[in-house]
Amino acid sequence: MTTTITTEDLANVPDPAGATYVADWDNPADPAAGRYFRGTKRVIDRADDPYKGDLEVKSWGVQAREGDVRRYVDVTEGGYERLTFSGAVDARQFGEALIAAADEVHQMAGRDPGIA
Repeated sequence: MTTTITTEDLANVPDPAGATYVADWDNPADPAAGRYFRGTKRVIDRADDPYKGDLEVKSWGVQAREGDVRRYVDVTEGGYERLTFSGAVDARQFGEALIAAADEVHQMAGRDPGIA
């Protein structure tokens, strides 16, 4: 026997925690279909360089009908996707590596790494 999930059932699935936007279910008739959501977008303004677009860091994900979610972090430059991290652990490790590299660049220049 096949169980059909109704629109009312889908309406009872709570939105993913922290989502700032949650799309409609892709195909309510398809039991495998999920829905897209996104979190906060952060912008690194690079107006000082006319040849490079701003960097944007965005969190997003996909939610299954059962409520399970997969979360990602994208880094785009000038609207073009450059990196996608498959979760918070990878994004944090990348952030730590960036901070270490920035500290090293400051030290190589004889500057205090704590100063921008």
